[in-house]
Parts: sequence; structure tokens; C-alpha cells
Amino acid sequence: STILFSKKSNTNFFKFADIISCVAPIGILLGRMANFINGELYGKITTFPWGVIFPYAGHLPRHPSQIYEAILEGIFLFLIINYLALK
Repeated sequence: STILFSKKSNTNFFKFADIISCVAPIGILLGRMANFINGELYGKITTFPWGVIFPYAGHLPRHPSQIYEAILEGIFLFLIINYLALK
């Protein structure tokens, strides 16, 4: 769809992709936070103290996998950007 949009709007695909790649991680982060707030995509049952009881997942605490994913995506993105900057 990005290729079709860039052709239809007569813009350079690579410049458009650069813009999208800058804001995509923010969108993914906000999406994972929304998943956490909505109680979606919860993890396995846990005994760790930071386990969360989600309203529609039973009465046992579960891993907040949405938060884990958001944090790891941020760390991974930071490492990639630093690697490419030093290259």
C-alpha cells in the first residue's frame, strides 16, 4: 500500500518510507500500551510480584507481555540506531 500511495501521490517511495520508519516505533509503543489498558494480549500465569490481573483473563496474575514487548522494541530500536550511526 505504501508503494501504491507513493506512486499515486507522485512522491519518492524511499523518502516516504524514511518518514514512516521514524514514526512507526511510536505507533507500535502506543499500540502496546493500548493493548495493556484494554486487557488484550496478556501473558502466561505468573507468581512474580509484577503480575497483573486482567479483567477478562481469570483471577490469576499474568505477565504483562504488552509492556515487555514495548520495552524490548525500544531497546532493540535503540541498538539498531546506534549500530547504524557508528557504521
